[in-house]
Amino acid sequence: MTPLFHSMEATQLVRIKDWPHAPVHRLDSRGVYMVTGATLHKQRLFGTHEALDRLEDQLLTLAKKYELHLHAWSVFSNHYHLIARSIQETPQLKEFLSHLHTKTASELNRLDDASGRSVCYNFWDTKLTYERSYLARLTLCSSKSRKSWIGYDSESVSMVLSGVV
Repeated sequence: MTPLFHSMEATQLVRIKDWPHAPVHRLDSRGVYMVTGATLHKQRLFGTHEALDRLEDQLLTLAKKYELHLHAWSVFSNHYHLIARSIQETPQLKEFLSHLHTKTASELNRLDDASGRSVCYNFWDTKLTYERSYLARLTLCSSKSRKSWIGYDSESVSMVLSGVV
């Protein structure tokens, strides 16, 4: 549903459409969200086991700090997926993602000796409100990883599943 905003004239209502190339992040309500984050230009910046381990470690550490219950997550060399539920009354998912991107970019740039390099590009989020959409995203998050995990191919995947709703 498109939000309504008042224009400068109080009698006019203007509909603002979401622009798909600059997603609006509506992470201010409790619930379960699926988030996909990507590196700039989809570069495979997390292409080593060490870099992937650091990304996953930061994801887990910061999720605990921000009191997010992770249902599933997978990390790849150029993107990640996670399904999380906020434990708090006022969710801090946006702050968590900002902290995750800042911290992992800093660590990766230090590891690669690439000071000031842009690492994270953007993230896309979906609030999961129906059981079927939740299960479909859970399958997506885990099945992509399992294929790569079993073969341990060049995508260098690390994946872990935890409990479900």
